[in-house]
Amino acid sequence: MIPITRNHWSEMIFMTFENIVNSIVYIILGLKMIKEGAVFILLGFIFLYLMIIIIKWRYSFFYIEGSTIFVQNGIFKKIKKEIPIDKITTLDTKTNILNRLLNTSKLNINTGAINSLEDIEFSFTLKKDQIEVIKERISNSTKIICKQELKVNEDDIRYKSNLYKMELKDIFLYTITKSKIYVILMVGFLYNILDDLVVIDKVNKYIDNHSKKLEYLYENISKSNIATLVFIIILFLTFIYIISTLICFIYNYVKYYNFTLQRIENNIFIEYGFISKKSFSFNIEQINSIRFDQNLVCQLLNLYNINISVIGYQDDDIASQTLLYPLANKILKEEIIKNIVYELEIYGEKIKPPKHTVSMFLIKRYIISLIILLPVFYYVDIYLWIMCTILSIVLIIQTISGYRLYKNTSIKIGKGKIEISNGSIRKQTIIIPNEKIQSIGYKQSILQRKKQVYDYNIDVCSNNIGDLIKLKNLDTKIINYLEEKAVV
Repeated sequence: MIPITRNHWSEMIFMTFENIVNSIVYIILGLKMIKEGAVFILLGFIFLYLMIIIIKWRYSFFYIEGSTIFVQNGIFKKIKKEIPIDKITTLDTKTNILNRLLNTSKLNINTGAINSLEDIEFSFTLKKDQIEVIKERISNSTKIICKQELKVNEDDIRYKSNLYKMELKDIFLYTITKSKIYVILMVGFLYNILDDLVVIDKVNKYIDNHSKKLEYLYENISKSNIATLVFIIILFLTFIYIISTLICFIYNYVKYYNFTLQRIENNIFIEYGFISKKSFSFNIEQINSIRFDQNLVCQLLNLYNINISVIGYQDDDIASQTLLYPLANKILKEEIIKNIVYELEIYGEKIKPPKHTVSMFLIKRYIISLIILLPVFYYVDIYLWIMCTILSIVLIIQTISGYRLYKNTSIKIGKGKIEISNGSIRKQTIIIPNEKIQSIGYKQSILQRKKQVYDYNIDVCSNNIGDLIKLKNLDTKIINYLEEKAVV
């Protein structure tokens, strides 16, 4: 039995900091209120907020009796949970800088119950010795084994073959393949928010003092030929891209620092993080599916983001598809399947849409584009050459997108599992055991009936209660294959 235990007192500090970050806009508005003399109102809100944090900490606790963990939290509405220890599917710990200084960690426990998919069932910040006691109690009743309990010889070949670490060049490549538009938007947003603060005022004054130089520069640019203007624009965009890439690289380095993926016996362990260190562990039997995501850059470079679906395994509030390995080339991807999740390795013939269905991936896109653009061209007075240029660019993009969807659509039916691929600009490939498929539906339009193809909808079991995967224009014979393999 473990008596009534509350969060470590440092959790109040972390909750305060987290809410400050999430409420940065309101805080800036509060700073403006101070300028207008509403100091006491702001101080009143701060005092009320701190009282709520303390009361919330006081009324959140847990205890263990027999084979059940009892959790209670809530101020005005008390929420009580009973977590059977033998039903626990995942254990994970997260350690930030404050935790390291105080020798604490946040322990998260989940069973994957349907009514708890949006929230972690058990999340408490505790001393590390308390966490070890709880982990030991859980591992005695479940198939989940804590890494600390396993005595592994690091010179063992099996140990080395089942261990993968992310290097600095991998983090840089991961940064290159990710979109950085959100960084540019974030910087612009913060600039607008902080426009009234002293630092920005100084920058504006500096610009005003040198406005003559800027006007002179603008006049020279405006008199330049088109080639010079294009060069300046490219130079400016390159500068923005380099700065945003640098910011993203620093962020990804801190986030995925010392990323380690390892399998020991039937348990998978994932650890990463510099400021906030995260540690996950779960049994291989808890995996519902494995998923390989590729944006357009990853498709061109043959790189993969590897995710898994594990009931109860959550990372950054994403419950269904969770990180297994951030970025892998084709060789590394095959190694991870072979050594880490070999139960999901699949063999079989890949079935793709027939060649005569290529037009069906394009026609709908063309029609939608014309329906949107033609009324705009009719009501907006623009030059004919501009209209033709816009229409040509849109149709070229739709052609590439539709053809990529045709190339990326496929299904592979293996022994006890299937592999599904779809997506155009963003391709996803998912391997699913047959028992994790909830249903398979199919429909056929008049045009599809002539070409003897179906659209298939496959409902997959996940933390989202059901994820629907759509496959377009596949042969009608596939339904017979699925029936023979006892998938349907």
